[in-house]
Amino acid sequence: SVSPSAPQPATRRATVKPRRCRAIAHALKDAGFSVLLVDRNRWNIQAARMEGLPTREGNILSEDLLTQLDLGGIGRFLAMTPNDEVNSLAALHLSGVFGRANVYQLYPRQRSERDEPAPQTVRARFLFGKDITSPVLDRRFEQGAIIKTTKLTEEFSYADFQDEYQQSALPLFVVTETGKLLIRTADDKTVPKRGQTVIALVDPVEQPQQERTPAPAEA
Repeated sequence: SVSPSAPQPATRRATVKPRRCRAIAHALKDAGFSVLLVDRNRWNIQAARMEGLPTREGNILSEDLLTQLDLGGIGRFLAMTPNDEVNSLAALHLSGVFGRANVYQLYPRQRSERDEPAPQTVRARFLFGKDITSPVLDRRFEQGAIIKTTKLTEEFSYADFQDEYQQSALPLFVVTETGKLLIRTADDKTVPKRGQTVIALVDPVEQPQQERTPAPAEA
């Protein structure tokens, strides 16, 4: 879960598979935003705490938990659990707290596989991309993908960034020139601009070894 230290609405993450959650939380925290991870799994919570991430153990669907959470500066909610049904229920539950425009969830697996449009009853915006389901994210992390933060400049554009990672980089968030956090959604077609910072999931890329000129043989 995420919240900016500047006067900007925050983002909060619900119960999620710990590896991807912690990686994303670290990137957002390093970018200057506050984060809060909520999980009912004690081991996930302990792992996050050992890495210095703010956490709260509990069920995000619990009314008691919501009344106990310190939501100061928190203005957005991300449901990223491996369970699509839980994500949908959490989004519905939290839309009354944050508002529908500020509630997000991962794209449901079955809906992606069947290429179905979102029903009108869905209370959240879909995160990152139409095909970016929970198993897809997990698979990429298992294959060595990492979260990378990159500032775009006049010399290094978004196209250059994608070229560097062979068009496989998945933008998750964009930080604007004024420090505003933009969450990428499945229907987001905007291209990050120079001066903005991209927080993306990137696959490992082998760097070509520099050719070395052999030293001249001694006479």
